[in-house]
Amino acid sequence: MVEAGGRRNPADDSDEDVAESEEEVEGVTPELQLLKSVLLSSHKPKNELPTYDRSLSVNVLLDWLSEVNKYFEFEETSEDKQVKFAATKLKGHASLWWDSVQAERKRQHKQPIKKWARMEAKLKEKFLPKEYQIMLYRQVQNLKQRGMTVKEFTEEFYKLNLRAGYVEDTPEKTARFVNGLRGEILDEISILSPRTLDEAYQFALKAEEKINRKQNARRGGGTGRGKDKVFGRGRSAGSSEEGSSSKFAGTAEKDNSTRGG
Repeated sequence: MVEAGGRRNPADDSDEDVAESEEEVEGVTPELQLLKSVLLSSHKPKNELPTYDRSLSVNVLLDWLSEVNKYFEFEETSEDKQVKFAATKLKGHASLWWDSVQAERKRQHKQPIKKWARMEAKLKEKFLPKEYQIMLYRQVQNLKQRGMTVKEFTEEFYKLNLRAGYVEDTPEKTARFVNGLRGEILDEISILSPRTLDEAYQFALKAEEKINRKQNARRGGGTGRGKDKVFGRGRSAGSSEEGSSSKFAGTAEKDNSTRGG
C-alpha cells in the first residue's frame, strides 16, 4: 500500500517479505538444487561487471544480462538504483542508444524508464535478432556431449536452456539431456529411466566413472598381455632353434656313418 507522499507502508513490505520467503521455500525443487550444485563455481557474480557495447553475438548480450541479474541479486541492489547502475555499464553505441531512448521519452513528456525489467526488455528488443529464440532452440536441440565430461556437458546444457527460457524441470527437458550424452553413457543409464534432471545427472556421473574404471583396467591389463605374447614368441623361437640343432646333429651323424662304412 502507498501512503500519502508516495511512501510505502512498512507493514506491507513486511507482509510481502514473508510471502516471498514462503514462496522461496516452496519453490526449492530438484531442478534448482541441481543448478546450484553444477554451477556453484559460477553462481557468485563478478565483483566488477563487464560492459556491453552492442556486440552482434546473441550469447554475449544474454550472458551480460544474466551477470547483471546475478549481481543485483547478490548485492541486493535496490530497485530504484538498478537502471542507473546498468546504464553505467553500457558503452559505445549501446550507451548512445539508451541515452536517446530516455531523451525521447522526456521529449514526449513520459517518465524515464526506471524498472530494470523494462530496460532488459528494451535491450533484447533492440540488440537481439528477431529469430534469436529459434537460434537458441536449435542450440538446445543440437547440443551433444562429445568430448566433454558429464559435468562440463551439464553446465553447457543449463546455460543454453536458461538462455532459451527453459527453466522448469520437465520430462522433455530430461529427455533432451539424456539424448545428448555420449553413446556409452546413454546405454548405461537408459535402462534406469531417470525421471528428473537430477537423477539423470547423478546416473550419468556414475556411468562415466564406471566406464573410466573399465578403460583404465583394460589399459593396465593390455600391457601384461603384451608381455606374455612377447614371452610366448621367445619360447617359440627357442624351440625352433632347438629343433634345428637336433636336426643338424642328426644329419651330421648320418654323414659320418656313411663315410665310415
